[in-house]
Amino acid sequence: MTRTHLLLTAFALTACSPAHSKGVVAMKISDTEAHVCVGRDEVGPGSEIEVLRNVCRREKPYNCELKRVGVGRVTEPLNDHYSVVTFTAGVPFQEGDLVRVVR
Repeated sequence: MTRTHLLLTAFALTACSPAHSKGVVAMKISDTEAHVCVGRDEVGPGSEIEVLRNVCRREKPYNCELKRVGVGRVTEPLNDHYSVVTFTAGVPFQEGDLVRVVR
């Protein structure tokens, strides 16, 4: 791996840092409910959460895009790190998807 490739990879990873995403779907509880990594200091009941997914092309020309999957609402902040979110029916969220608070 060349030095240039390493620098570009590091830049791409920082572009997906917490400044752009707030947390992840940690555990899918049901088709409409999940534990997400956003704590009670950041959200309260009713806070809107947006779900995003990295969609990457694995052949040349390689690229990735952050696609909006859908939205949900916090139903219960659990602790400083996690909250329960209920998503709109039909939102195809999955464990590992990115989440951020809609401001």
